Amino acid sequence: MADYKEIIGLDIEAKSANPTDVITGEIWFNTTTGKLSYKKPDGAAVWTTGGDLNAGRRTSGSAGSQTAALCFSGLDSYTGKTENESYNGTSWTELADINVSRYNISSFGTTTAAIGAGGFGSDICESWNGSSWTEVNDSNSIDKWRIGVGISTAGLMHSGPSTENACESWNGTSWTEVNDMNVGRFITAAAGTSTSALNFGGSPPYPQGTAACESWNGTSWTEVADLNTNRRALAGSGISNTSALAFSGFGPGSSADTEQWNGSSWTEVNNVNTAVTEHMGAGTTTNALSFGGFLGLHETEEFSPVDGTQTVDDA
Repeated sequence: MADYKEIIGLDIEAKSANPTDVITGEIWFNTTTGKLSYKKPDGAAVWTTGGDLNAGRRTSGSAGSQTAALCFSGLDSYTGKTENESYNGTSWTELADINVSRYNISSFGTTTAAIGAGGFGSDICESWNGSSWTEVNDSNSIDKWRIGVGISTAGLMHSGPSTENACESWNGTSWTEVNDMNVGRFITAAAGTSTSALNFGGSPPYPQGTAACESWNGTSWTEVADLNTNRRALAGSGISNTSALAFSGFGPGSSADTEQWNGSSWTEVNNVNTAVTEHMGAGTTTNALSFGGFLGLHETEEFSPVDGTQTVDDA
């Protein structure tokens, strides 16, 4: 196996800034700071403060990643919003509004190609192309607290009250009813894709919420290991039914807890800095974004590994 000398060489390279594509053990001289720097292993991920939303809100639509996210529709305190904003990893920028004001909207996609479907008491579906929203085919049933995962051409909308635990699949053109969840729940969180998804938390019971978790394999839902902490109105991020993050929410009290899913069990990791409910999530299990919340919060938090880059002064 190649060692450091064979990969990097013996010379210490001069760089104008600390690079992002370094390996553990690499050494360089930062000409801007005038200091010798090196790379240690990254530390466990923690939550840090990001840029505030321009329009504070809760129960909005969300899409994208930690450094390229979308937030649209929702409620401020008790008033519906049409505002649409994008996040670049530092700040939020206002974009073209969604056409129909809704909250608890099912959403998925990216900052340039997203879907906003349903919303409390609605079956309207809109598509975002990076510059404007266009109404497309409605969902098959009126949405009540459902949630979405996927991309603009392959999505899944699911959950809802115990009597309406419908699940629908989106193929980029229309919605098709697929197998229901085992237990209907609302104000849940979700992660994954249209063929590999995870749904967790929610109500009933009310008000403390549940720890229930179900996994979707593209055909059916299976009950899997529960969250460690009961809660509802939480948020989630992740890329599949084997990799998810659940953060904050409302249980017996407001919870700052963050839990990570590895495909078989949940593990508690570093808490959010401020407990919040009815917020939105985006990103992955290692680079997540939490934004907004009850009642019309503006705050954003970013979940990222601690950078192992060190200078000689830090040693």
